[in-house]
Amino acid sequence: MRLALATLTLFLAAAYADAQVFRRGRTWSGCGNAACAMCYPPQQTPYYLAPKYTKPQTLVQAAEPYVELKFAPSPTEVIETALAIARPRRGEIFYDIGCGDGRVLIHAATKYNVGALGIELDPQIAELARERVNAANCGRSVTVVIGDAVKYPLDKADIIYLYQTPQVIAKLKPMRARCVVSYMHDVPQLDMQRVEWTDKAGRTQLLYVSQ
Repeated sequence: MRLALATLTLFLAAAYADAQVFRRGRTWSGCGNAACAMCYPPQQTPYYLAPKYTKPQTLVQAAEPYVELKFAPSPTEVIETALAIARPRRGEIFYDIGCGDGRVLIHAATKYNVGALGIELDPQIAELARERVNAANCGRSVTVVIGDAVKYPLDKADIIYLYQTPQVIAKLKPMRARCVVSYMHDVPQLDMQRVEWTDKAGRTQLLYVSQ
């Protein structure tokens, strides 16, 4: 009975958190600004049609109200699509470069049973990620470190997810992962396929996936 009540509380809190975003009148696409050049950069090359990977939004979130911080979360549908494309395997190591509040790490750990490492520059945001990870009972599988991603070695990762500006991407250390998925921006160091689709809200979403 207690477990059922705890699960219900977690679900309701997550729904409340998302509701707070929409009550602000924002367009939910990363930072929420439809004119943001980072979220919606000018497109000049052809798109690839995205496979139908998207499943119901089941991203695990912690039972705390939404906190207004300076970071751009990846939308749930993007996270689910990115991980479905990457197909994490049990025992692999998953990295999220600029992990924000930890939502990608939680999804990777809970759905795919992989070990996950998040790198976050802002100590306040990193602490929020750790709180959410612990609330989702992922503490044994997920580690959040505070640091500059451009100085962090990435050679031990099997899968890497990132939502970063081109300026940060250009400075990252070599990525030799089995699969690299970048939201909105190409990784020039790698041979990547461009994947585009229209999400449930009618917004254009874009991923780059290493070959």
